[in-house]
Amino acid sequence: MKTGLLFQLPILSVILGLSACNTDEPIKKALVEPTKTEFGITLSNPTSESILLSDSTYIFQLHCHQDYTNFNFNIELIKSDSVRYTLENSLTKSVILKYLVDKLPNEQWARTGKDNAYIKGIVSCFATGNNIEKKTANYNFMIPYKPNKPKLALIDTTTTSGKMRVTIGYSAEGATGYKIGYAAYDDLVIKYIEVASKKDTIMSFDSLNPLKRYTITATALNPFGNTESDALVVYKEPVSGMALSVTKVGTTLKYQFALGTQYVTNLDINSVRIYDTTGNLKMSVNAGINQVFSIADLTTGYYLLKVELTNYQIYSKVFAR
Repeated sequence: MKTGLLFQLPILSVILGLSACNTDEPIKKALVEPTKTEFGITLSNPTSESILLSDSTYIFQLHCHQDYTNFNFNIELIKSDSVRYTLENSLTKSVILKYLVDKLPNEQWARTGKDNAYIKGIVSCFATGNNIEKKTANYNFMIPYKPNKPKLALIDTTTTSGKMRVTIGYSAEGATGYKIGYAAYDDLVIKYIEVASKKDTIMSFDSLNPLKRYTITATALNPFGNTESDALVVYKEPVSGMALSVTKVGTTLKYQFALGTQYVTNLDINSVRIYDTTGNLKMSVNAGINQVFSIADLTTGYYLLKVELTNYQIYSKVFAR
């Protein structure tokens, strides 16, 4: 019986050991650094996640057992198109890295880690020597970084019952959420809409004024910062074929918008200005469509009438005084 018990105890221990390892969270394993008899790169202060932080100093060292004489150390970040951006390099057996995250260029980076909130980096060292085969060692790392610059696109614009509906799409690698801003050109305050989910990448704006022009931006967010897109300008397309006509009688002027043989009157006007042929502003008037105004103060010559609608579409016409 004693003999049987002695044989059962190790088996029981193994079973208990397996049970103890069955946890919900994965066990983090420290990086295995190469020994001095191997060809590989070591880091002075390694972390299990290989995350290199801004404004910290890291020393990478090449260990090899052969007498290599030439070395080429490179520390690079990887862009989404696989092109590499150099952070540091060295022609010795070691290289020191200390970077500032605010100094990194705003590129479309290759992403990795949780929520793609990190950008990929690689340390590589090429070594050569007399009558020695060329060898390469690599060390992969991550840098916590704000999202890539969002891509913003207009999907659709429709106008019904005097209201404009605009639908946009947006996306950014590394974003965990978004903030969408929009405003008409004459608005003093930009309105913002918070988007908590990174999966929501389409948004519609209803009941916009079709007579106005709007700018829309998307800001991508993650725990390490935010990045704003270029502005998208949206507006109702002007009536195709509409033209500005000018009627001058003596020292008075009147402008109208013609569409074929009909005149368009349901337009809102931002400004009416007159320039000389060298581009100098000569006068501004508060005249609506079909209103006559005086040009008596202008001297004899040719002038350019510019009429700007509230959607910031500009029409112009040359006339003689």
